[in-house]
Amino acid sequence: MIKSKKIVLAFASLILVVISFFSYNLATSTTQEPIIIKTSVPLQNSEVPIVSPVSGTVKKIVYPERTALRAGEVIIEIENLDLISKVYKAQAALAVAQAELAKARMGPNNYEKEIAKNELTLEKYRLEKLKNSVSLVKSLVEEYKNNEKEFLKDLSQTTNRLKILIDNFQKTVTPPDNQNVNSNPDNNNRGIGDNAQQSGSEGSGMMQHHAAQSEYLVKIYNLLTGIEESILLNDKNQTLKTSLDFKKQMNELKRNLEELQKEVKIAEIQVKLKELQYLNLLSKPDKEEVNLKHALVEKAKVELEIAKANLNAGYVKAPATGTLKKINVAEGEFITEGKLLGILEKPYEFYFDLTVPVDKIDSIQRGDKVMFRIEGHNDSDFAGTVLSIDTDFSAQGLLFKSLKGFYRVRISGEDTTGLLKTGIKVTEVIFNPKS
Repeated sequence: MIKSKKIVLAFASLILVVISFFSYNLATSTTQEPIIIKTSVPLQNSEVPIVSPVSGTVKKIVYPERTALRAGEVIIEIENLDLISKVYKAQAALAVAQAELAKARMGPNNYEKEIAKNELTLEKYRLEKLKNSVSLVKSLVEEYKNNEKEFLKDLSQTTNRLKILIDNFQKTVTPPDNQNVNSNPDNNNRGIGDNAQQSGSEGSGMMQHHAAQSEYLVKIYNLLTGIEESILLNDKNQTLKTSLDFKKQMNELKRNLEELQKEVKIAEIQVKLKELQYLNLLSKPDKEEVNLKHALVEKAKVELEIAKANLNAGYVKAPATGTLKKINVAEGEFITEGKLLGILEKPYEFYFDLTVPVDKIDSIQRGDKVMFRIEGHNDSDFAGTVLSIDTDFSAQGLLFKSLKGFYRVRISGEDTTGLLKTGIKVTEVIFNPKS
């Protein structure tokens, strides 16, 4: 038992020794020695691009180039009519919402109730007139149907009476044997001769008289036959024309009836809406309605603030304290969102670019603190920070082809002494300085 405990203790001691060994190696590996690089690169003031946040027309350039500015000062005014219009609309919407809220809180007044009542009465009166018009048109449709039947019936009866009258007249005037009169004059002469024997000297005159009368009756018979045919044809044409006229008028009445029926349905809906409005006015202020109107007011306020904020974006301000180095636009010029308006130079912030060999770049990271010295002040150390590492510099070699195998490291720093100036040469840079 005791022997087992000793084995466990020995094993635990071994683990502690191993952990201590790796911890020591890790600590010694992360403790890097300072990297000192000699150089001769100039200091440059840090620059901040001034970019247009909106599209519009440059209304005013407030400050000229080389003007010292404080952060937040307006440099350029950009006018955007659409943003101005949105502000006006948002203000109007807020005013309407506030008025609706006040109205909801007070409830309807007697004047509003009277107006709503009168509107309801007018809508009911209009509906009643439309219904009467529908009834009238329906009765006209029925009347036209009946008139068409009666007219056709009367026309048929009139035609039949005329036909009977003509037939009777034809029977009256038709010769007893018209064909014999025309086709067999010998028989006629024979009859006339017999009469002549009875009448003596008058036989010859009677024969001439009967011949003339037979010819006249044949003409009348033929004329009446033509009249009968004409009446039958006119009857047919008149019936067709009358039927077409009735159908045309009937279709027009039906179209009018359909339009009136549609208007009746719309009027019925309007009456119901007016009734609801009137009943709502008769009720007391609704708490839910007040809450809804209040929410709409708050919404309108937010939308107005957003519209004002967007409009204020047209007042381009200095992003930092510095000097206005360059302006790239002119007054009256139309610009688009994202256009470079100018450059702001920070007088107390500097940067410089340093070339670092490949074998030392692994010990440098973005954000590392550095110390650097400038010409004429070798005893003064200035603090800086690794701003960026151009890892593609060695591969591309676009800027300095003779510097392949190096990386470009940009270092920024602030002047707290007044000794740093644009153009002053940096002589030495210390990475991983000892604190």
